[in-house]
Amino acid sequence: MIKGIDALRFMEVLDCIMRSGNCYLLPVSENDKKIPCKVLIGYYDDEYVYFIPSIVTAMSDIMMYQTDEDKLNMHKVMRQLSEAGMIKSGKEKADVNRYRPMKKIGSKSRRYITFDKVQFLYHLGKLEFGI
Repeated sequence: MIKGIDALRFMEVLDCIMRSGNCYLLPVSENDKKIPCKVLIGYYDDEYVYFIPSIVTAMSDIMMYQTDEDKLNMHKVMRQLSEAGMIKSGKEKADVNRYRPMKKIGSKSRRYITFDKVQFLYHLGKLEFGI
């Protein structure tokens, strides 16, 4: 269960982004099938949903600006989501918690905000996203 207000607001933002019709997620196996005139926000497979951090953070900032709210503190959001078991995270050098683990999709390894797919869909309470 998510306990932090920042993380809850971020989940609302992701829900809004996904419902907008302007953004989309691709299956990992179809990572090369881009859709013109829409924004790719991430990928998914059977276990996880991988959001592109720079894109969802920018969209979150835009939504906060449009509603005259302060920008979300993304470090706080990631910590709260990790504590709730919603995203993958792990300790790295010097015992620093890494909230955006590396994942190879296509030919490149990048960092993604990696949600447990079941937890993500359960929290949103919706299955209509087709992922």
